[in-house]
Amino acid sequence: MVDNGSAGAPRAQRVGEPRLPPGDEAAWDVSQVAYYLGVSPSLVRKLEALGKLPAQPRISRRLTFEPAAVRAFRSGNVTVGASR
Repeated sequence: MVDNGSAGAPRAQRVGEPRLPPGDEAAWDVSQVAYYLGVSPSLVRKLEALGKLPAQPRISRRLTFEPAAVRAFRSGNVTVGASR
């Protein structure tokens, strides 16, 4: 058996998979947020338009959300767009 020095090294990712820094998550799109919250994609867009669900800056027309912000919204800890 040949030792290639990879003992204990993590398996290489498949070609095309994004490489995220440790502890980082990829942004969620509208359908992923809708699935997580248990609502329709149109309601997710409406909540974002009303300023109640914070989204990341748009890239072209793509609407994305930071997973931590969506979790905070679900738990009621988001203050963006809250009425006074």
